Amino acid sequence: MCGGGGNAPEPVDPQAQAQAQISIEQERARIEAAQRASELERQAAQREIDIGDFNTSLDAAFQGALTRGSDVITGRGLNLDDFLPQLTSSLQSTRQSIPFLDPNPGSFFGPDIADIILNRAQDTQRRGFRNTLNEFAAPGFASDLFPGTADDAILSSILNEQFQPASDSLLRAFQRGNLTDQGFQTATSQLGSQREAADARLQDLGSGVLGDFRSELRDIAGTGFDRAGAFQLGETFNPQDVQRQIESRTSDLTGRLGGNIRNVLGGEQLFNIEDLITRGGISQGAQNPNSGLFDAFASRERERDKRRGLGSEGVF
Repeated sequence: MCGGGGNAPEPVDPQAQAQAQISIEQERARIEAAQRASELERQAAQREIDIGDFNTSLDAAFQGALTRGSDVITGRGLNLDDFLPQLTSSLQSTRQSIPFLDPNPGSFFGPDIADIILNRAQDTQRRGFRNTLNEFAAPGFASDLFPGTADDAILSSILNEQFQPASDSLLRAFQRGNLTDQGFQTATSQLGSQREAADARLQDLGSGVLGDFRSELRDIAGTGFDRAGAFQLGETFNPQDVQRQIESRTSDLTGRLGGNIRNVLGGEQLFNIEDLITRGGISQGAQNPNSGLFDAFASRERERDKRRGLGSEGVF
């Protein structure tokens, strides 16, 4: 036997060694699982805190914006109840657009939200006013109320009022022998020419008066459109008031149309009777009545015209 060596180590049991390693791994896994669970619990707790902080900040930002917006509305002298639903709806929309857990939700509520709402409401009101005005005062409305034919009956009446005495004077001159057939025909032809010129003159006068009437109505409508375009919330404006003004003025002007045309015409004579008789007399040539008789007739005609208020001078 050999001596001096001591006890030999026991042989390693592979199975036991493997089991020990498994135990170690299991413990490590347990510890890691416990750590993960603890971290998840911490994260969950932190998330609850973050959510609470976010909601608190969001509520505060919303309420702050609502208060500022309300102050803007009342500061402009407006009824808060009229615009609070729009303000609240706009703020709610902004609130829903804020990213979840954003660290600064207040930055999304701009300081001009109320102003934007009020300006939008004001623009909407202005458009509504203009649309209403256009229903009765669209471009060309004044010409529709006073078309070019509005004065036809009046002009025809004035023309006949002056034409008939002139025609009667020629007939009397013919019947008295101051004009022969030739002279009467010439004078009558000239009377027709004067009638055409008189009608043109009256048309010009009538057009001028109608143009003035239309201008008045356009001024009323223009003032209404100006007020609609400059309307401020809190002011009072009713387009129907403009419509009533136009209707009232139209009625008034319609009743004054004839008088205004006559005022513009004044004492102007559209027919020159003396000129007509003179031309007729000249056309008679050798058949022309003696100048003394003709002069006497012309003088009587002038006196008769004066008594009728026609005067002796014409424009044609």
